[in-house]
Amino acid sequence: MKRTKKAIISAFMQLLKEKSYNKITVQNIAERCQINRNTFYYHFADIPQLVEAALDSWIDEILQNYGGDKTPLECLRVAAGECMNHRTELSHLYRPTSHRDVFIKCVKQVVYHAVDTYMSLSLPEDATDEEKQVHGARVWFYQCLFSGVLLDWFDADLSYDLSERLELVYGSLMTDDEGDTIGKNKNEDKDPGSES
Repeated sequence: MKRTKKAIISAFMQLLKEKSYNKITVQNIAERCQINRNTFYYHFADIPQLVEAALDSWIDEILQNYGGDKTPLECLRVAAGECMNHRTELSHLYRPTSHRDVFIKCVKQVVYHAVDTYMSLSLPEDATDEEKQVHGARVWFYQCLFSGVLLDWFDADLSYDLSERLELVYGSLMTDDEGDTIGKNKNEDKDPGSES
């Protein structure tokens, strides 16, 4: 990413710590990073496009720093922790109802990007069409689920512990009513010589 584009994103994120999204102008951003308005418009068509780029950049950074061999729950903990660390900025993006549709669109795109990036790590390069179809369905499901949880958190004024809630959701998805891991053979733990 170009240095100027990074500076614009950084200035925008700094301003979000101070005021709501609908109070930030292109002029504020230009002054903060010491550029003129035309330079801003060279890189971004408008502030909504900047929001999308800023959120994408933030998610890419999280994935780069925390991705890898983590379980889905570990990734959720990291993502929730990052959201909690940036709750002021995220709240300032979500609160103005006049721009909420832009924010919701960005949340869905960013969550899709994060889920697809993570889940693609386990998709073989030579995946069959059926495996790709199943992958796409899983990405869609988790994108809907986690976007919904995030939007509920915003609607609740960020009042509950997002990490804790995501762990509950994840745990309920991955265990059955008896507390056993879904997909695990119930006879796996039994001694092969014992009778069922």
